[in-house]
Amino acid sequence: MFSVLRNRNFALLWSGELISTLGDWLMVLALPFYIFDLTNSVLATGGTFIAMSVPRLLLGSLGGVFADRWDRRLVMITTNLLRAAILLLLLLVHSPSLLWLIYTVTLLESAISQFFMPAKNALIPQIVSSQELVAANSLDSFSEAVTRLLGPTIGGALYAFLGIISIVAIDSSSYLIAALCLLLITFRPQVRAQAAAPSGEETQVTPKALWLNLWHELVDGLRVVRKEPVLRAIFTGMGVMMVGEGILDVLLVAFTREILHGNASTLGWIMAAQGVGALLASVVSQQVIHRLQPRYLIMLSFGIMGLFLIIIINTPIFAIDLVLMAIIGALLVWGMVTAQTLMQKTTSDSYRGRVFGSYNTVLSLMVLIGMGISSVCAGLFSTAVLLDISGAIFALSALPFIKIPAMSLASIPSPTELPALAESPIPVKPS
Repeated sequence: MFSVLRNRNFALLWSGELISTLGDWLMVLALPFYIFDLTNSVLATGGTFIAMSVPRLLLGSLGGVFADRWDRRLVMITTNLLRAAILLLLLLVHSPSLLWLIYTVTLLESAISQFFMPAKNALIPQIVSSQELVAANSLDSFSEAVTRLLGPTIGGALYAFLGIISIVAIDSSSYLIAALCLLLITFRPQVRAQAAAPSGEETQVTPKALWLNLWHELVDGLRVVRKEPVLRAIFTGMGVMMVGEGILDVLLVAFTREILHGNASTLGWIMAAQGVGALLASVVSQQVIHRLQPRYLIMLSFGIMGLFLIIIINTPIFAIDLVLMAIIGALLVWGMVTAQTLMQKTTSDSYRGRVFGSYNTVLSLMVLIGMGISSVCAGLFSTAVLLDISGAIFALSALPFIKIPAMSLASIPSPTELPALAESPIPVKPS
């Protein structure tokens, strides 16, 4: 897995992302605590999560459109610089009367991130070879697991001793470092064809025409998903799983208190066990993923995850639950890395940004649906019953992946490069 770091361009991308993601995890823990300290309100604290979620739903697909139109490296550099600057506005907040500014910063940062993620997922296959793709995605998963484990702990300590100013400074600086790493990447991007206006004619770009053009491109990307069996299976299976994830997220605290009879520390151990499993799985992802056909690996991973969740819910023995959660963390990594690699390998470069943008939007929507189901049904069913339903949904999410053809990742041919924006009458360039 680590051999892919010999690729200078990927090493720069990965290093910058590792640093900026660690900064993000510091903020994930510190900001809600800061809001609660300011307001002493759980409702006010929950507002940050709403501010983070809304842009994912509204802008994820649109970000993918621009990731296919613009230089992806430039998009990532620009978004990192914007996020670094916007975070500094948090330094102005010293009283509850400025709580709106925290929500505004959170909303803007999340909105900008929707342009970053599709560009990143589409850029990786451009800077690594097809043979390195599993290793690159596995290393990306490894860094996510490491920062998820270390970030909240470090963030809590820094906030306790140095306050929110230290967290803002570190997170903002991490984006600047990530932008610098991206600036040092050198590669020859593929040329994306754009239809030009007839000779001698000028194309008048009106706001209506611009938005219609963007809409057509977005729909064009969705057609690619509809026509490609692998993409359809991944969108469907992952979407179903995210409904179960949304139900589970809402009930985590209730599960800890009512079923495990524990407290926040108990939940911390459960989450840490999953993180350790994910971390260890990332190290051996390349070997595991290359040994099994993608559809069988994903189906086994998600099916076993659902079964283990049901066992955890109905066998509240803490030591057993920790072991099973670690295994779930490992299975989740293998399933997600395999799915991401399949998407990258079966999507032409011209459409990769739109496919990943739509993917992020679909997952965000399905998580919100799961959260809504959990919230509405909490008064009708017990926590255990709802969690059993969540586990069953996880297991059922394995079924759509049977539509993936029987093949190994290595045998997947490079996708046919489709003419990007071929029907676009209006060239759109970043200002």
